[in-house]
Amino acid sequence: MTFFPLLISGPITRAELFLPQISTTAAITKYNINRGIYFILKGVIKKAIIADYLGMYVNIVFSVNGGFTGFENLMGILGFAMQIYFDFSGYTDIAIGISSILGFDIGINFNEPFKAISITDFWRRWHISLSEWLRDYIFTPLNFYMRSLKIHGSVIAIIITFLICGIWHGASYTFIMWGLLYGIAMSWEIYSRPLISLSRKHVPSKIVSITGWFFTFAFVVSMLVLLRAESLTAALNIYFKMFTNMDLHYLPPFICVRWLYMIIILVAFLIVFISKNIKQKISASFIQSPLIIKILIFIIVSQIFIRLQSQEIQSFLYTKF
Repeated sequence: MTFFPLLISGPITRAELFLPQISTTAAITKYNINRGIYFILKGVIKKAIIADYLGMYVNIVFSVNGGFTGFENLMGILGFAMQIYFDFSGYTDIAIGISSILGFDIGINFNEPFKAISITDFWRRWHISLSEWLRDYIFTPLNFYMRSLKIHGSVIAIIITFLICGIWHGASYTFIMWGLLYGIAMSWEIYSRPLISLSRKHVPSKIVSITGWFFTFAFVVSMLVLLRAESLTAALNIYFKMFTNMDLHYLPPFICVRWLYMIIILVAFLIVFISKNIKQKISASFIQSPLIIKILIFIIVSQIFIRLQSQEIQSFLYTKF
């Protein structure tokens, strides 16, 4: 209860993982300290540099309730997708890093969620500790209780679970709609499993995976509007502008005016979609690097943060939920 790295936003660390570590001698090693420094530095880059800078434009877009063009709204929505991921995964990285230095392993909370090829796959990768908690304490008991309904019982259990998940995020119509739509999407995936299995027999698996990724990414990003908008009306205004006022002629002037925003959002996408193998090599290289290299990297990161910051550090987004 008093393990401070987890107090603000988790992740939800299970007793079966954490309590045995309390009863044993903490493994404070040079490797764990260097690994912890790496995760803390990575978390600071994600949160204080990428997420906070993207948030400045995102706040403008969502403050006028659809007053911008469809293209500008799209840039704001994509920016918020990267902001919320880098903000929350950045916090998780810092918590993992501090825990590692103290000799504790709290697991992972994100596993490249934007590479998911289905909604079900996305929730196995996003906020893993919450997803597993919802599965074990809400979905599984409901599914067992309604087992006589077979597949329909599973669908009802999923919809109820995500409605509760939406209300947990906030008691407003936007969060309820967010949860309901996720429940419906997950239900559709259950009912369409035979169709997907059939398509894999006649369509190359690569095409099926790419198609699944595209629709999953589009759905996840569009649902984030409901998480960020102040009301259902504001969310509908943004959706309406995106479908009725999408003009790519705004792209050149947008790049000229907000060139740094575009660079940072491209860097964010690069980090998100770069292969896990490359990320592991970067991690290993930093951990094994001499102390002077770590200090130089820290100085560079600090200078980038100072140059980009035009306002005070923002609170972590998930403290609102």
